[in-house]
Amino acid sequence: MVISMMAAIDMNELLTLLGGSCSKLVVRTVPLPSAMRRSGPILMYPPNAAVENVLRCVGTPIVCQTEAEMKPMISLTGHISSFYELMRVTQSWMANRGVQEDTAQQFIASFYSSMASAAELSEHSFAELSEEAATPGGLNEQSLRFLRDSEHYSLAEQSLQAILNRLNGK
Repeated sequence: MVISMMAAIDMNELLTLLGGSCSKLVVRTVPLPSAMRRSGPILMYPPNAAVENVLRCVGTPIVCQTEAEMKPMISLTGHISSFYELMRVTQSWMANRGVQEDTAQQFIASFYSSMASAAELSEHSFAELSEEAATPGGLNEQSLRFLRDSEHYSLAEQSLQAILNRLNGK
């Protein structure tokens, strides 16, 4: 059994590197840096119950039915830096308004962690969670409307597509 953790190496290239004769014994995975803390998603293809059990020791296995299914999800990993940049900009904004930087960082990290945890545990779609949080006349409705009216979400989608194009050699 070979469990590849070389995120940028497609299955065909991996099989070539291995001599090509053991395709049923090879599983491609894409772990994230959070795996070193035993958390976060780990993409895997093809499905393999034994490998899935091993991966549970270091994160949450996300089993893909096709290798092509992995690439849009791998694209999201290209947004790690922009996620932290959003947190940095928010921290700077708060600090410029009198909040201590360490207090702002603690609040921001806890805030996003709690939102992600709530989404992970919820049975509702992201659209439903967004709608539920956007109380009519409230702060979330105001922010959501502002960002939807700008190119904010379109630019995020364009960035994901550019990353996917790169992964596909375009």
